Amino acid sequence: MTKELSNKILAEYLQHLLGKQYKPFLNAKPEPAAIRANGLKSNIELIKNKLEKWGVSFTPHFANPDGLVIENDFHPLSHSLAFFRGEFNYQSISSQLPVLVLDPQPGETILDMAASPGSKSTQIAALMKNQGRLILNEVSGRRLRALIANTHRAGLVNDVVLQIPGQRTGTMFPEFFDRVMVDAPCSALGTLPAHFDEINNWWSKSTLTRLANLQFQLLVSAIKAVKVNGVIVYSTCSIAPEENELLIDKILKEYPVEIESVPLFAGDRFKPALNKYQDKELNTELKKAARTYPHLHSMEGFFIVRLKKTDHISINKNKEAVRFIHLYKMSDPDVFPILEHLSFRWGIDLNFFDNFRFYLTKKRIYLINEQWDKIPEQGFIKAGIVLAEKKFQEWKLTNSSVQLLGERIKKSLLELTNSEIKQLFKTGNIELRNLTEGYYIITHLGNFIGCASNFNGKLKMHLPYFFNLLI
Repeated sequence: MTKELSNKILAEYLQHLLGKQYKPFLNAKPEPAAIRANGLKSNIELIKNKLEKWGVSFTPHFANPDGLVIENDFHPLSHSLAFFRGEFNYQSISSQLPVLVLDPQPGETILDMAASPGSKSTQIAALMKNQGRLILNEVSGRRLRALIANTHRAGLVNDVVLQIPGQRTGTMFPEFFDRVMVDAPCSALGTLPAHFDEINNWWSKSTLTRLANLQFQLLVSAIKAVKVNGVIVYSTCSIAPEENELLIDKILKEYPVEIESVPLFAGDRFKPALNKYQDKELNTELKKAARTYPHLHSMEGFFIVRLKKTDHISINKNKEAVRFIHLYKMSDPDVFPILEHLSFRWGIDLNFFDNFRFYLTKKRIYLINEQWDKIPEQGFIKAGIVLAEKKFQEWKLTNSSVQLLGERIKKSLLELTNSEIKQLFKTGNIELRNLTEGYYIITHLGNFIGCASNFNGKLKMHLPYFFNLLI
């Protein structure tokens, strides 16, 4: 059945932009599901083996060696123990590309300016091997929950999550970052085939103008925040030139940046960015940027460009003076008794903690990599993972920290059978009458799953939702 837009303004806009490609674009199939192996917890070969065991067909991602395209997600895979443990993430085919273009390296200082829901953030952290410093910023309180959940599940310990307007990061952190990802809020026109009714209902030229203004401000902020010779990757899931080529053309005229060639874009797999729009000639260097289209590439429509900052720019560094919170070392008297308790209670070698830093609240202790010695106070939400939470008079490990620590935990281990762990994930509890009351570390087939409580004859574990578990 041929699709037709009831939004006449949008229809006219796309017809003018796409010409003969309008109908094929409108009726393109939504891209298939895709996943990415999380190198912090697993690898692509292990994930392939599990998919084959489950009878799930897949093909390799054409560009990302850690990515797989899923032909039929009938289980679904989000109900698997591997997904719960953060061994892989859902991430669309096109969404995996901008981070490859960013090319993050271990030990660098990197900003993801509009980070939620965190698929690119966790991909960046995996390529950094959990080393260096990664600031994940998200201004929307509504979207923060997904970002935090995904970073915890993926096992990030090099991240700090902030909630500030992205436009402020440039003056708060002038020339602070080696690389900046600006996956900008956009009109999402490239996803129209998959979100037809939603975009058809809300799209307008005034919204497009508002978004383009915001995107310009975010990109200027990124230019201020990155060091000279640092890298900025700007991407959108939109095919609108106002959000892409026109924006970059203006940036090239006004700021000391240049477009870099990207080996990934060589050949004819991608479409080059537009060099002309509405009779306006654009910077010829835009040929180094890339576009994807749903009807041509079997993935969402995307625009991606890699920029390099070539010179300093004037920044009012006193306008947004940042206050910092100093983190604790293991030896600090405020945290050492807690870590000593965790070591004794759970059988963890105390020396393990000497390689990390810690942030402490009244009822939580966070574990962060040692590259961080202080964290920004403004807009601070969380850093690393929650190592433990205070329950009554003891500190209980979290599911995230159990998965991170794994075999370093030697005490209070409880191995569940297939039927027991399936029941636990289906209802949130199981009856184990002969078990001493208290907290236990749940394992299954040697995999560390999480921390559960056993009181009044019922073993309970905190889960985001209940489901029929795929093992």
